[in-house]
Amino acid sequence: MIKGLDDKATQAGFARLVGTSRQSISKRFSEGEFVEGETYQQWLTVYIERLRDEAAGRSDKELAAIRARKELAQARREELELSKEYKLVVEAIDLEPALVSLVKDIQSLVMEAGNKSLQAIESKHSIRLDDELILGHLRAALGNIAGGADQLIATNTESPCASVSAAITSNG
Repeated sequence: MIKGLDDKATQAGFARLVGTSRQSISKRFSEGEFVEGETYQQWLTVYIERLRDEAAGRSDKELAAIRARKELAQARREELELSKEYKLVVEAIDLEPALVSLVKDIQSLVMEAGNKSLQAIESKHSIRLDDELILGHLRAALGNIAGGADQLIATNTESPCASVSAAITSNG
């Protein structure tokens, strides 16, 4: 018999208090919802909170999934902050100038290699070639690279971009 809510709770007594079966309370006890040695008041508080969650349409699995998503989002935010701190990521705003610079350097190296190749072929075979035979293909490939860089920028900044292609065209 329950004398007061501050008494040490038993499964049978609590089942009678809330009007449910002892098996139902036993199940919740084995799942760790209720802790042995606590009072009826403590168990009642836990029980009512669970009923509220269930009434709101949130099951244990749903609540656990919500908590897991929140924890994952928090972990990702912390990971991103650390990545920024250690300069392992590039901010979208810094992406465009970095890619323009990189593609210009690539263009310079590729075109220099193309010119050297053209000169070596002409010198070795004592012939004169039209530059476009070699350099035209290289320019086209560099244009494709610049277009891909523009698309990468546009995707990450969510705004159209043609600055890398423009930089290649002005130097090419």
